[in-house]
Amino acid sequence: MNALKTFLSIGVIGFLLISCHKKTSEDESLFNDPVALKILEFQDTRDTKQLIGYLKAKDKKYRALSALAFASIQDTVALPYLYFALMSDEDDATRKAAAYAIGQTADSSSVITLFQALEGETSRENQRTILEAIGKCSNKKAVEFFSDFNPQKMELIEGKLLGMFRSSLRKQSDSSWVTQGLRFLNTSYTAETRLMTASLLWRIRNLGLDKISTDLEKIWAAEKDPEVKIVLSKLLKKNVPMNDTIWFDKDFIAKYNALLNPYHKAEMLKTLQGNKSPVFEFLTNETKAGNANVVITEAAQTFVNLSKTLYGNHKVLSGFISECLSSDDPALISIACLTIIDTTIEFVHFELASSVERRGPDVITLKYLFKHKLNFLDTVRNKLSLPRDMETLVDIDKAIAYLQGVTYKKPEPAFNHPVNWEYVAKLKAKEKVKLTTNKGVIIMEWLPESAPASVANILQLVDSGFYNGKFFHRVVPDFVIQGGCPRGDGWGSLDWTQRSEFSNYLKYTRGTVGLASSGRDTEGVQFFITHCATPNLDGRYTILGCVTEGMDVVDKVVVGDRILKMERVVN
Repeated sequence: MNALKTFLSIGVIGFLLISCHKKTSEDESLFNDPVALKILEFQDTRDTKQLIGYLKAKDKKYRALSALAFASIQDTVALPYLYFALMSDEDDATRKAAAYAIGQTADSSSVITLFQALEGETSRENQRTILEAIGKCSNKKAVEFFSDFNPQKMELIEGKLLGMFRSSLRKQSDSSWVTQGLRFLNTSYTAETRLMTASLLWRIRNLGLDKISTDLEKIWAAEKDPEVKIVLSKLLKKNVPMNDTIWFDKDFIAKYNALLNPYHKAEMLKTLQGNKSPVFEFLTNETKAGNANVVITEAAQTFVNLSKTLYGNHKVLSGFISECLSSDDPALISIACLTIIDTTIEFVHFELASSVERRGPDVITLKYLFKHKLNFLDTVRNKLSLPRDMETLVDIDKAIAYLQGVTYKKPEPAFNHPVNWEYVAKLKAKEKVKLTTNKGVIIMEWLPESAPASVANILQLVDSGFYNGKFFHRVVPDFVIQGGCPRGDGWGSLDWTQRSEFSNYLKYTRGTVGLASSGRDTEGVQFFITHCATPNLDGRYTILGCVTEGMDVVDKVVVGDRILKMERVVN
């Protein structure tokens, strides 16, 4: 109640502030509206208090825009005000925005309010959004609700499936969803519905999928939509590529040394097998300065992967981890930290002291080996260059929390890269970008009004020629191609981060262009393009826009392909 009183008083302040600006017509560009720009700026600076005031604006456009801003900010302080908007605002768009923003907070305490809102909501579109929000905030009551909820209207069926999918991402699901989902794979339902159903079944594939495998085979054979078929193929483990393995010997070394492209070397390292001293000496040498970053990083990861087969010798891996932590290379430091927290790694030791932390008889863990080196990890942490090394900071903090036996808490990246709003105001509603690669040309359409700060920041890099000559360092078939890393191995960034922008209803479909990150508000300069629909990325990774021409080129890109030029298309 006190929160709502505060909301009403702040609303008066918001109205007074808004009334000082000239109102704009509905068809004007968002960037020509000074009030809208101010709301976007408060969104970027994460100014919850200022935005709350706009939730009581007389103009419904500003109420909806401010509510949607909280989808990016995800501040639970705003929840009472968003509840009020959801339950009482007369504008459909504002209620939808409030429901979406509530879902983005992923706060399970919101579930009851969302139930109440669903019961009173008259807009089918809003009901669908509320159902998805229930899934994003899911708890035991939400799982029970979805298990019993049996809608007949298509919008509500889609909303239920979305909600169940979002709930499964939170590891909140029920085995009954497997058989429930089967009927929505029927071709009488839309391709979108079938795709969401297949994606849901993929997330809950460990809950008794074997019981419907025969039915899935028939459905797979009859399915014509390529994106749905991709997910069904994953479910049935069809067309899974098998990487050939190569044992470490003179023949391997000769072939490896003959390669000139560092990305080809890195790919060859992924296939390497062996657990004798020479292979570890070789990989250690490949992590030394002088090699390409992508080779150094892959050599370290391969070292870790192969050392897991060392039954009794923990000294090889623990010694390598210590070397990586001392290296000043953010990629090696991250790999070391992620290895420390890998609970599947353990070693048999035959002369253990009684004080050794064990998982079973005569087993020693990395936690035991490194829990006395917290001061060393703190020293490594303090040497990082922030915000450039934010991803490595996250991994160090995870390792420290694991060794201390406490829950890891994500850092809140400080605001460090103000947006040039004058530049933003000059952008068109749709900006075309031409990406010329060694495989061909890709034309993209970016959407400044959906992610103004991100599009502006990346476009300024495009204008400066930053991306020219960069590589695609990551390609995951039937998922994404990713490039733009200044290091060339996925661990590089510039000395700034930018805010996540989820204040839109965009979804990741085939050809969506997004920004890579290591968590909310940690986006840098790397971008990716999706091969197919990836609903698990929705609302978690900023969307810049989509590919309009050249998806055949996207499908041809492999690791090590080059960005020859990236430029804006000026009409």
